[in-house]
Amino acid sequence: MRAINLNGGYGRATRHVAAVFTSHRCATAGALLVAAAGVLVMRPAPGPQMRIVQSANGPIQVFEIGRRVREFPPAEDLSTPETAYVAMKRVWAGGDKDALHRLCGKSLAAGLPPIDGAKRRVPPKVAGQHLETRIIEVRVFRGAYASVIARCSAGGPMSRYEMNNLCLENGKWLHQGNDGFLTLGRARAGFDRRCNLIAQRLQMQPAITDPNGT
Repeated sequence: MRAINLNGGYGRATRHVAAVFTSHRCATAGALLVAAAGVLVMRPAPGPQMRIVQSANGPIQVFEIGRRVREFPPAEDLSTPETAYVAMKRVWAGGDKDALHRLCGKSLAAGLPPIDGAKRRVPPKVAGQHLETRIIEVRVFRGAYASVIARCSAGGPMSRYEMNNLCLENGKWLHQGNDGFLTLGRARAGFDRRCNLIAQRLQMQPAITDPNGT
């Protein structure tokens, strides 16, 4: 894989990588649009540092986060993968299982227990461990598929790193499940395998026929 670093963060795309992606700020929304492989990704500005990693399935955007869950603002925010992950961790810490219905993707939410208004009791130690989870990075593939890789303070010896998978649905980053890994390298390799499966699935989808024949 070949990485392209953006030393200046979101606002400074160097000239020699313009063919790979372009970036510009949206003056009306204060946001940044990053075009990678023809896909636009909107994120708040200013934001975390980003680099492009070239993979067998195309460019991957990698956002360096380096923050604990408890360090994020308290408001629920599903506009980026990392803030959607924070919302989920806070639900796990607080025991509001009904909230999972609005935080999970359509396919995952379909298998959840029905909403009943009940909360499960979470021991204070376990709740604190969820809030101490440190987000290392976010990896985004084709603008609509992301994985948040985090260092788990509550993980056992065989699950020190968590990879939480998300998909962009109707403008919101929603959860699709998670995996545990022993090392950061294995978590990143797990994301590469996920990209392979996504690319294969997208190739199998039938092409959309233009009714106008153009």
